[in-house]
Amino acid sequence: MPDHVHLLFPLGGRLSLMQVVAKLKALSRRRHVSWEWQDNVFEHRLRADEARDDYRFYIFMNPYAAKLIPTTACWPWWYCPEPSACRFLPLLHADGTPPREWLREREVIRNRLHVS
Repeated sequence: MPDHVHLLFPLGGRLSLMQVVAKLKALSRRRHVSWEWQDNVFEHRLRADEARDDYRFYIFMNPYAAKLIPTTACWPWWYCPEPSACRFLPLLHADGTPPREWLREREVIRNRLHVS
């Protein structure tokens, strides 16, 4: 997204989610990255019973839902280090684009996850 980022990553045992975010902010300042941090940043730790694939799908479809890119194009900044963890990826069109009806599915998932 041009004005924000979605990150989904496993937490280790040493740092809390708040500590990881604080470290990310500190590292970006040290490296002179020109990011501006929102005051109302949304941080959410997934529980064992939460559907990770729903969050992955929501994140994947976000730029399409925001109309930053048509569903006939590939979002170049999507990165998934473990593609086999995303059950929806094999269902993409051969050119890597999502089916248009996935926009409706994203809204269903968004409402279920209670994300904005």
